[in-house]
Amino acid sequence: IPYFQGFEFKVFKQYAYGLQLPTHQTFFTKKILRDCLKKIGFEKVKFHSQFFDRDFVSSWQFKFQKPFNPVLRKVFVKPFVFLLSCFGLTSRLTIIATKQ
Repeated sequence: IPYFQGFEFKVFKQYAYGLQLPTHQTFFTKKILRDCLKKIGFEKVKFHSQFFDRDFVSSWQFKFQKPFNPVLRKVFVKPFVFLLSCFGLTSRLTIIATKQ
């Protein structure tokens, strides 16, 4: 799911790729998602930040209306997004929740 407190949303704001309006009309925080899942019986809720550089590159292209250099993408953006994902800071989450 899109995570609107992630790096790409903070940097690119209304140009963030994850907005994809009108597809994404409700924006969640981890706390809201955890609380909602717990209300319907899920006990263990884990968030995993995805390593997906398209969110950064597409947001940049949308904002500046220019293609993104593929060498810069491979050398700088991919490693940067990987580091962001290690610290849970990207704008795309996977949620794993279990019921007992």
